[in-house]
Amino acid sequence: MVIDFTNENLLTEDYLKAVGAWTKWMLGRMFGSDLQIGAKLKEEEGDVKHTDFVIRGKYRDVKAYAQAIGREKEYIIAYSQFGEDDPKTVKAKSELDAATNHFTRLTGVEWPFK
Repeated sequence: MVIDFTNENLLTEDYLKAVGAWTKWMLGRMFGSDLQIGAKLKEEEGDVKHTDFVIRGKYRDVKAYAQAIGREKEYIIAYSQFGEDDPKTVKAKSELDAATNHFTRLTGVEWPFK
């Protein structure tokens, strides 16, 4: 699996869909197989386990991606532990929004989860 932020010509709908799928896969690896994010698509049902994961791009772009996915994880944990309206969850959501907005500004790639 490769995410490549260096080629701006790849910023098509298919590429953005792939970034979303890869990010979903990475979050699944962080949380284990119990994590449910969105609907399971038919194409995903037969997917094999991927072990190689490469992210290419400028340091700032890769760092922004890592920060955004880390904030996504923190928000999911807060949401599942405390619920949507708890101050800890609201703070985690605010930090997630800031990280994903920063990622989008730097890379031009829309964060796949809203």
